[in-house]
Amino acid sequence: MSKSVGRVVAALAYLAACSAQLATTPQNVAAYAGDAIELACASSDSSPTMSWYEYISNAAGQVICINGASSGPPNPEIYTFGDPVEGVYNLGIELLSSSGGRYGCQQLAPITAYAYADVIVFEETPLCTFSFPPGDNAVEEGDEYSMTCSVSYLGDAGWAPKMEWKDDNGVISDVIDNSEEGKLDVTVTRSAALDHHGFEYSARIHFVAYDGTLPDDTATNIPSFNETHTFDAIVVHYSPRDIEFTEEKAEYVPGDEIVCSASGRPQPEYTWRNINSGLVIETDTLVITDEMLSEQQSYECEATNVIKGTTRNDTRSLTFSVITTPVPTSLPTTQSTWLSSTPYPRENNWKNTAIALGAVVGVLAFALISIIAVLLYFWIQRRGDCHQRDNPTRDTSQPSKERDHFENVSGPMEKDGSPDQKTSRPLENSTASYANMSHPMEQNVPSYENMTRPVETAPGVASPPLVSRAVTAGFSDLKRSYLLIRPDRHHRLR
Repeated sequence: MSKSVGRVVAALAYLAACSAQLATTPQNVAAYAGDAIELACASSDSSPTMSWYEYISNAAGQVICINGASSGPPNPEIYTFGDPVEGVYNLGIELLSSSGGRYGCQQLAPITAYAYADVIVFEETPLCTFSFPPGDNAVEEGDEYSMTCSVSYLGDAGWAPKMEWKDDNGVISDVIDNSEEGKLDVTVTRSAALDHHGFEYSARIHFVAYDGTLPDDTATNIPSFNETHTFDAIVVHYSPRDIEFTEEKAEYVPGDEIVCSASGRPQPEYTWRNINSGLVIETDTLVITDEMLSEQQSYECEATNVIKGTTRNDTRSLTFSVITTPVPTSLPTTQSTWLSSTPYPRENNWKNTAIALGAVVGVLAFALISIIAVLLYFWIQRRGDCHQRDNPTRDTSQPSKERDHFENVSGPMEKDGSPDQKTSRPLENSTASYANMSHPMEQNVPSYENMTRPVETAPGVASPPLVSRAVTAGFSDLKRSYLLIRPDRHHRLR
């Protein structure tokens, strides 16, 4: 019975040993010489016997270490390892340019298991050049230019790196592989076009799927390596072209300016040349002067720039006449100048001018009416004085209704019925026109003949016409109405 139990235990132990496989296997890696990498390997058994191999110096496999003990490989100083801890047995490598190749992790006990990975080592970063001088990056339109990137590496040929080229419009070539003896060297050639100006070309080194068939138990992952070199922006030079003139027309006036412009890189410089006289003006602006009024003018604008030490140019001529500044016939020259100098539309100028003229006319009309009114006032005053002198003083001994009226309103009455001496006004010197004025409440208004004395005429001269007498009576009536309103002013009209 005991023997049977022993056999069962042994069988179970054998099965457990058979199931002890590698739990972690190393993966493919790409890096630069001088980088430090680590290859991982672990067993499902807690106390396995582990070893590492390299297949670079020996195609059959060179033992690096077994369970933490070095086996004297080439360049042992680049490796780091230790005793397996719970089945984990990783290998660290300080890469040399010669370290590229295949590495293997092997479990020797309790059972044998293998796992392999490839290491690709780049000697240095890609070397990329332009066909034009560094720092210039300038090419002329139509010229061919090239860009080259190369990089050397060591590793399995099936894992040869690829190079992808791009410009600002996208990918030029997605995969370029011309690796030969561990060196990737790619040149891209293009013909300079204007739309290439400002392009930033880039070359990216990366990996794609393995080219070929991998051995069993070998890692299949694509190394996650990307290295991109970006070139400085390209400058495309081109000669001057497409010359244009501002406000190009057949006639100009003195003071006008004609500006010459053109496209080109580098930025063109400009000169104007009088075709008839040969006079050269080194500027982009031609100013029209009074001296050009004499004859028709012919000028040529030349745009120039320098590319690769050679002067490039383009020209365009212009023929025109110079006339004097037109003056509107409906406005004075000064007003025309003012209108032309204002930044508003001409319709608004005429509207503003009409408003200004209307305001001036209104002010003048008001002033004229005021002057007429003042003159009329003084004329009435003077007429009243003349009329006073023409009418003798009436006998005050014969009181009239008008005199009684003025006596009654001349001052307040005392208690005994006599006028107050301080406030009464003497009426002895009242003029005939005062005596002729009737109280406004009287029913009988004296006729014009009673209000003025007859006009004496010389012998043999006819009496004034009826119109003259009516005018004289009218002014007398106007004066009397004024005194009725302001009786205190009668002494001023005398």
